[in-house]
Amino acid sequence: MTHFKHFKSQTGQAFENLLNIINTQYKNQQIALINKRATPVTVVQAKGRQISRGFFA
Repeated sequence: MTHFKHFKSQTGQAFENLLNIINTQYKNQQIALINKRATPVTVVQAKGRQISRGFFA
């Protein structure tokens, strides 16, 4: 089960990297310019890097 947790935590970064690659290709081909916007979250409780409680600011 530990392996799955490690995999699960890496999928977010892999998805982020894929989006960056796609956005670069769109920009280079002058198809679109996509600006990413961070979602502001106020963390109430966290354990390490995992947020267990929080709310959207």
